[in-house]
Amino acid sequence: MSKSAKKGHEVFSFSLMSDQRDEFAAFLRRSLRADEQIKAERSAKRKPGRLKGRLIVDPAFFEPLSDEEVKELTGE
Repeated sequence: MSKSAKKGHEVFSFSLMSDQRDEFAAFLRRSLRADEQIKAERSAKRKPGRLKGRLIVDPAFFEPLSDEEVKELTGE
């Protein structure tokens, strides 16, 4: 395997037999599809407002915790 620099990037060169080349090309196609799927899933998870109207927070949630509750949460 030879290594050379091109415009600040490292470039690797290697040779494959025809069956290896086909297998490697298939691997790259699967990798690209998986990468696209992961990006789509991430963008769907981060959509602002997707829980609007479905998530209800009780006003008691914003009240300060009692000393007993703090002790329970901190393990004291």
